[in-house]
Amino acid sequence: MTISRRYAKPIEGLEWIVPGNFESCFKWEYEDGSESLHRLYEKGKKQQWNASDRIDWSLDLDPENPQELPDEYLPIFGSPVWERLTKKERAELRRHSQAHDFSQFLHGEQGALICTAKICSAGPRYRGEVLCRYTGDG
Repeated sequence: MTISRRYAKPIEGLEWIVPGNFESCFKWEYEDGSESLHRLYEKGKKQQWNASDRIDWSLDLDPENPQELPDEYLPIFGSPVWERLTKKERAELRRHSQAHDFSQFLHGEQGALICTAKICSAGPRYRGEVLCRYTGDG
């Protein structure tokens, strides 16, 4: 599922190139058609945990509090602004706050993956072999 229509601004041209011994590119569109990368991802999930079968996706979420977090989690909880919010506004605040947290986590993990790839590419070799390498064959 493409996420491009969920952004407030168009994402075309919003890439962050990180120079190094090889080029890294942050792209905000995750449907890039890279079948070998998808095969590698599926292979990795089998070795660790797989959200496709470890999470019961048939369960409904509470639309007013998807993560079922207490309101005390929200930075403005108990403030005069919080007290003035209606029930509908509090629900909207919960959804936006939780979506923001997920977004931050997603992009932090994306950065961590690029850092890991750079470390692997620059890492030591064992008996002439690179210790970790992505060949694209899945």
